[in-house]
Amino acid sequence: MKNLSAAKQPTKNRYARGKHPNSLANLKTGKEGWQKGQSGNPKGRTSKAACITSLIREMLDQPIEEGKPETWRQAIAKAILIGAVTGNPAITKELLERLEGRVTQPIEGGIEITDARNLSEEELDKRIRAELARTSTGKEKKVKRPK
Repeated sequence: MKNLSAAKQPTKNRYARGKHPNSLANLKTGKEGWQKGQSGNPKGRTSKAACITSLIREMLDQPIEEGKPETWRQAIAKAILIGAVTGNPAITKELLERLEGRVTQPIEGGIEITDARNLSEEELDKRIRAELARTSTGKEKKVKRPK
């Protein structure tokens, strides 16, 4: 018989998977275990009231100091405007994007958008070959047309 390494030698205390007494002791059974249909998270997800975002939203319309009319929302808006006026490029960019919307980036390419369903097969072939000639390295590639 071959000499087995220590890790592969059978032991008399070997248990089947999940049958070791220590493993079984960790399982909840009987009255203290999970009942059929019982949730593992009985309280459920934490409420939105505990969320920091909701707390900040509640505070935005409260005055900063008692007796003064300025709210947190107004103070934040003022700080953003001061940052933009003093030349902070990140704040200026954010402010402009929120007021005017993001600048659209033009897409490079000379393809004219046309509904291909309205073109004849000859016209479609002609446009495909012209575009391939314009974009290829001088060698026109054969285009297989579906039948």
